[in-house]
Amino acid sequence: MSMTIKKAQFGRLVVVGLAVLATLVTAGEASSGTRAGGQLYAKVGRAGRVSVRDAAGRRVSTVPAGSYVLTIRDASKHQNFHLVGSRPTVDKRTGVRFVGTVRWTLTLPAGSYRAFSDRAPSGVAKFRVD
Repeated sequence: MSMTIKKAQFGRLVVVGLAVLATLVTAGEASSGTRAGGQLYAKVGRAGRVSVRDAAGRRVSTVPAGSYVLTIRDASKHQNFHLVGSRPTVDKRTGVRFVGTVRWTLTLPAGSYRAFSDRAPSGVAKFRVD
């Protein structure tokens, strides 16, 4: 009988341990959207309209300062993607004839940012880094 109790206690410990682990993983995923860093996605349309979105697909207006992987999808061979920050440390662009997907790892310090096409500067996406 003593062995049966130990097996039951061990089984409960395993279940409780798995529940705690699942809670910690879920909490980490839920908070990852508010921490600095992560994924950003940019798109350049054929007419030069540029958008920058977060991992949930929402248009970016403010993000925390930190490191980001920016994935850029450029669908136009007549436009490019150009990211400029208010600090001179960020000024990066793709080629005008480039069509495809590129990933940049960037450190974004606090400031104002503009993403646009050099050939259609009116299709700008603006956001702040705090």
